[in-house]
Amino acid sequence: MCVPWIGYNIFKNKFGKNIGYASLISFWMLFEYIHLNWQISWPWLSLGNAFASKTEWIQWYEYTGVGGGTLWILLVNILLYEIIKRWKVEGKGLKAKRVLALIALIVIPIIFSLLLSIHFVKGGTNKSVVIVQPNIDPYQKFESLSVSSQLQKLIDLSERVIDSATKLVVWPETALSANVGINEVAQSLVYKPVFDFTIRHPDVTLLTGIETYKILGLEKTSPYARKSAQDFYYDSYNAAVSIKANEPLQFYIKSKLVPGVETLPSFLNILAPIFEKFGGTTGGYAKDTAAKVFNNAGNPFIAAPVICYESIYGEYVASYVQKGANIITIITNDGWWGNTPGHKQHLALAKLRAIETRRWVVRSANTGISAVIDEYGVIKASKAWDTADVIKYNIPVKTNLTFYVQHGDYLYKIAAVFAVLLLAWNVILVIKKKLRNSVINYRSEGAGKAVVLLHGFGEDSTIFNTQIDFLKEHCLLIIPDLPGSGKSELLISDSQFPISSIQYPASITDYANCIYALLQQENITTCTMIGHSMGGYITLTFAKLFPQLLNGFGLLHSTAFADSEEKKQNRLRGIQLIADYGGYAFLKNTIPNLFGSNFKEQFPAKVEALIEASKQFSNDALQQYSFAMMNRPDATDVLKSSKMPVLFILGTEDVAAPLNDVLQQTKMPECSYIHVLNNVGHMVMLEATDSKWFFIIFFLSCTSQLLARHVAGGELFYEYLGPGAATNTSKYKITLRLFRDCYSTGPSLQSEAVNVGFYDNNNLNTTLNLPIQGSIETITLNTAAFPCLVGNVNVCYEVAIYTNTIDLPINLNGYTLARQGCCRVTDITNTSGGNNIGSTYITKIPGTATLPTGFNSSPKFFVKDTALVCAGKNFTLDFGAADPDNDMLVYGFCDAYTAGSGSNNSPPSSVLNLVQIPYISPFSGSDPLGGPSINSTTGVISGVAPGVGQYVVSVCITEIRNGVPFTQHRKDFILKVQDCDYIEAQLPDKIIQCDNFSVYFENQSSSSAIQSYLWNFGEPSSPNNASTAPTATHVYADTGRYKATLSVTGPNGCIGKDSTVVIVYPGFYPGFTVTGSCYQNPFTFNDTTRAVYGTVNQWKWDFGDLNSFIDTSSLKNPSYTYPNAGPRTIKFTVGSSKGCEKTIEKTLAVSDKPLLVLPFKDTLICSIDTLPLIAVGTGVFNWLPNNHIINANTNNPLVFPQDTATYYVTLNENGCIATDSIKVNVLQFIKVDAGVDSAICKTDTFRLRPISYALGYMWTASTGEVVDDVKYPVVQPLVNTKYYVQANLGKCEDKDSVFIKVAPYPVSNAGADKNICFGEKVMLNATITASSFFWSPTNALLNANTLTPIAAPSKNTYYILTVNDTLGCPKPTKDSILVNVVKPVVVNAGNDTSIVRNQPLQLNATVNFDNGVQYEWTPTTGLNNATIANPISILNGNINTIKYKVKVTIPEGCIGEDEIVVRVFNTDPDIFVPTAFTPNKDGKNDALKPICVGITKLDYFRIYNRWGQLIFETNEFEKGWNGTINGVEQGNGTYVFITQGVDYTGKIVYKKGTVVLIR
Repeated sequence: MCVPWIGYNIFKNKFGKNIGYASLISFWMLFEYIHLNWQISWPWLSLGNAFASKTEWIQWYEYTGVGGGTLWILLVNILLYEIIKRWKVEGKGLKAKRVLALIALIVIPIIFSLLLSIHFVKGGTNKSVVIVQPNIDPYQKFESLSVSSQLQKLIDLSERVIDSATKLVVWPETALSANVGINEVAQSLVYKPVFDFTIRHPDVTLLTGIETYKILGLEKTSPYARKSAQDFYYDSYNAAVSIKANEPLQFYIKSKLVPGVETLPSFLNILAPIFEKFGGTTGGYAKDTAAKVFNNAGNPFIAAPVICYESIYGEYVASYVQKGANIITIITNDGWWGNTPGHKQHLALAKLRAIETRRWVVRSANTGISAVIDEYGVIKASKAWDTADVIKYNIPVKTNLTFYVQHGDYLYKIAAVFAVLLLAWNVILVIKKKLRNSVINYRSEGAGKAVVLLHGFGEDSTIFNTQIDFLKEHCLLIIPDLPGSGKSELLISDSQFPISSIQYPASITDYANCIYALLQQENITTCTMIGHSMGGYITLTFAKLFPQLLNGFGLLHSTAFADSEEKKQNRLRGIQLIADYGGYAFLKNTIPNLFGSNFKEQFPAKVEALIEASKQFSNDALQQYSFAMMNRPDATDVLKSSKMPVLFILGTEDVAAPLNDVLQQTKMPECSYIHVLNNVGHMVMLEATDSKWFFIIFFLSCTSQLLARHVAGGELFYEYLGPGAATNTSKYKITLRLFRDCYSTGPSLQSEAVNVGFYDNNNLNTTLNLPIQGSIETITLNTAAFPCLVGNVNVCYEVAIYTNTIDLPINLNGYTLARQGCCRVTDITNTSGGNNIGSTYITKIPGTATLPTGFNSSPKFFVKDTALVCAGKNFTLDFGAADPDNDMLVYGFCDAYTAGSGSNNSPPSSVLNLVQIPYISPFSGSDPLGGPSINSTTGVISGVAPGVGQYVVSVCITEIRNGVPFTQHRKDFILKVQDCDYIEAQLPDKIIQCDNFSVYFENQSSSSAIQSYLWNFGEPSSPNNASTAPTATHVYADTGRYKATLSVTGPNGCIGKDSTVVIVYPGFYPGFTVTGSCYQNPFTFNDTTRAVYGTVNQWKWDFGDLNSFIDTSSLKNPSYTYPNAGPRTIKFTVGSSKGCEKTIEKTLAVSDKPLLVLPFKDTLICSIDTLPLIAVGTGVFNWLPNNHIINANTNNPLVFPQDTATYYVTLNENGCIATDSIKVNVLQFIKVDAGVDSAICKTDTFRLRPISYALGYMWTASTGEVVDDVKYPVVQPLVNTKYYVQANLGKCEDKDSVFIKVAPYPVSNAGADKNICFGEKVMLNATITASSFFWSPTNALLNANTLTPIAAPSKNTYYILTVNDTLGCPKPTKDSILVNVVKPVVVNAGNDTSIVRNQPLQLNATVNFDNGVQYEWTPTTGLNNATIANPISILNGNINTIKYKVKVTIPEGCIGEDEIVVRVFNTDPDIFVPTAFTPNKDGKNDALKPICVGITKLDYFRIYNRWGQLIFETNEFEKGWNGTINGVEQGNGTYVFITQGVDYTGKIVYKKGTVVLIR
């Protein structure tokens, strides 16, 4: 709480009163917001909660939440303080404006609140809620009171007031407290009374608290998991559950846990016993990640299950409402507090939640106070503390969302942002002021590349004097006195810090900014920075802030790790010592500890001189340094992300920057340069005054030469030559074979200075130089051996041998030999280290610990590194080796090692630190080529080559002598994968087909250049003995061994050939079985293989023990004992005398216990019965407890407990132990309820559902019907029947009966299907035997409430008649009738036409029906047949116009009609053309068209304009000109037409003339 006031004080002093008050408000609200959200959240004391007793003042919390109340209190108090201070302290009298402002600030929110109370809109549907307050002592609840008695009390209280309007019953927190897992709640016998309660009240939802758990298994899969005494993990839950009959359970796990009693941060675990006294547990409950709502079908209430402590979190409770909650249910157990104000305050805070969300709150508290709170925060009903009672209240449903619900604690978040901005502003100003108030003294010497040297704590720039003369010859040195050292001024700040002894606090970042300013002043754009101790901390920070200014940096006896808590306490003590006794006294005691022991003894004067020089430091400076170092952050991220080289100088006796700590950090950068100084402490500049170690600094800082990257591989091996010259020594010949890419531009192999380190337990024992032997050998790939090779292939290596002899003392650990250097060739494909990957070649000479007798010479790999490897092609590469001792060799891929040294010629490091090269996914040491594998017996690498590139491949050989592995040897090499291809035939050595006679053949070498294939399957008698397909399948006629060949051809006559042996002996069935149970006893493996041909004569077992090299056997039925439990993959390779061979795998579960099977684990008996328990297993059995049990040492004892008991069985099989348990639930008597009498329909089946815990049932029927003796039999009574049941639980029994009334189904007959014509209607005639009926659908149905309705559908419709009866059959019966609507009859008599007298006219009527159609034409005048579709009409000149009507009747009786008008001209056939037309689009005379009379064919109708241009032409009747040309309307004028046609007699009719266009 004091932190906001400290911030206020700082900002008020710096920036004035107004900014100070703003900071106080923002810091205080930030403090409250943090207290809402951190690990030990306790928002009980938020200022805004103070108005919980004055809810009529703060109805506006629906907009602001509690944060608004806090802001109101702060503003009122600040203004009141200012008024009082002016009046009482300053004596200036009251200022009216301020007093009025204060009054307004108090009154306006209250008035606004009152207005909200008046105008808030009410509404909703009322349903009753029952709230139960059982008043069960929480300290007895989990100890002396039985669960059943607690449940019965809750049920009795609930049923006292439940009625038909009740929809929700609420019980308090942990009301259900039995030890039942969350997945077993629904089936638990303990909770059966609860589920029976919900069944009795099916419309009611029960919302109750529950304490439960979930078993996770043997793995800790949850961050909240606890471990049981039986070593399994489980989660504990304080939860709520929604229970409704016939619906699945809904659970919510409490999310906001009470600090101390329900959850405890790790840093407070020591306080666990104290917190436990307040109830609950410190073990930690699991929790949900978000709020959940309970929504049950048919229930208007969507409940927010708020558990206890969660109700004081406004924003969290609002999240329930966001998810749809329309009522807030708070379930709590406030009895832990006793009769203190705690439970009253908890109730009051619930009123705030009602206002914020405008939701009614129902609160069920175990011991009180239970209450109903309306949306204004008014308590409508409550029950007193420490009483058992129940509340029933009608609650309205609310659905509106308040501003606060939608936006949460936005005021707190705004304040937090403002607080952060204030702090950032202050930091910027402090940095600027510090930089302004400090003057940095520095030296600049030499020329060239810039190197900045930074001294450490208690030093100044003179610490580097010994090295300056050497270094300034090669580079430009910048050596500053850090602020407060030498001649540089102290960094000054006008702020006080809460450590009283520190007047001027600073940070490492401040010093880094000072160095940045210095470099800017010197116009240095890039440099190398090297810092000693504290100077190293500054260097790391500088590298993080200004990486663009560095080309490398170094740490002299410094670390990137932050101070440990112990180190911070030491620094605090140092700060206080400096304050109490002065800096000189402090440094006098600490400086000697910084030197190595030898140096202190040989040069005590130099140590004393440094102590005397420390008198120059002020106490402020030393305290400032200590404070900055103590508070520096971890900087390992700088090392991990560094793309520039990093130098590490280490001392073996350094206590300030321990060797092992810094060695861990050397692995982090991409490129590290490491120099370890033996017998040197922390003060390298004084202890190692010779300039040799500074070669690395010079190499890093003052040259731009890149490291020569040329090494392509290497192998370090040795040969035992005999006893050494001294006693208990051995003489060895040590050899390094190095490979160099012939095309490398790096140094030659002759320039290598090979120094091998001999390490005992990773500590350097001795060093041996290996001179080069003989000349350099060159090995190349003979590409002439591949006449069909395509592509430019260059595989060439230079090989050098370096060797020497050495006598080594015989020791326990043996020796690891290592040659380290930098660098490998560039652009290695399977790594991510760029071009800075070093190499470390090692081998191991075994000691007496692994090779007690005898001596060893290492294997030596064959030099076959020039194999042809083309990308995407199959390849083989022999990485085999020869062993002079004939030891067993096991090959495998392994990690290749990099090195941190910057030179191949550097001496070995004092400590061997093996770091794997940075493989890039998907590659790794065990899979360096992304797929190809190595044969563990031969060392041959094979598979499909990866893409073009260079790949580091490291192969390890484990040497095994007399079945025991004793040492390891290795070689790594850069494998070149070329961009090439070649034509070849490649077949396996043999193809074994022991399943059937069909064999599949495929060339194992793929190439796009292959032009043809020729297969010969080695079976001359077969007509299908050859194939030219790329792949082929051949079915052999008989068993045997065949020789198959493949010949492929490519460009330029290239030919590839290969052959294989095909073994065909189908009927080989491999298999095996395993017997055994636990790892302490042997497992027996039995071969069950069958062979139709030959005999099974080869076995190879791999028992899958990854920690052993001798987990194999060639026996038929071997045994093997595993060292520990766990799954094992058994590989079994079996072969026959005919050459069949197969490998099968099985997973074997090696247990730590024997197999113990219990047919049941939970059963039920009557108290007067005896029950046989059954356990299946092999071994000695023992059952506990040893009471009410017979034969407790057998697998099937008899038990007769009087009360529910759990029996634990232990099975011991030769020391392997398994345990399990059976729970025997005991009932004192048995009851059976056969169910409620029911009625069914005749011929239906019915399932009887008795309610009972009995295990046996016997049924009889009053009619003699045979009923199955099961709990839920299915019966089919045909008459009224009473069923009798006898229920048995052992010797206990009970009886009951149920009556089933049988009634016939009602009868429904809708009548026969009917056809109607479209537009007509029909009467339906239905008959029924029933008491009620209804038709559906009712559209287009008149009198639908009768059995004779009138149907007039417009389409085919099924009308369904549904009937019901009241005689006892509850099921309806249905029948349907189809009213088939015949589609309309559509008739076309043809277009009106004109003819001349006596001209035959062919009429033609069409209709949309085909068969059975009848025609009738009227009048019949002139028709040759009035009853056909196409009569001929001949009319004389006595008729001018006639209208014919045709009536068509279809077989269904439906009718359609149409008419045609015929005009008769008393002329000869002619073509009439109007003399004028008016195309004005009025629908009259708009087109000029010919009128053809007696014309059967129109040859043409043409129109010309006055210039003779053809503007229209047609030969179609009824088609004419519309007065336009190409869409353009033509003007008034005269146009010429000509037309010609043929009349019905065949004569040509021709006419021409003019026509006038009028618009």
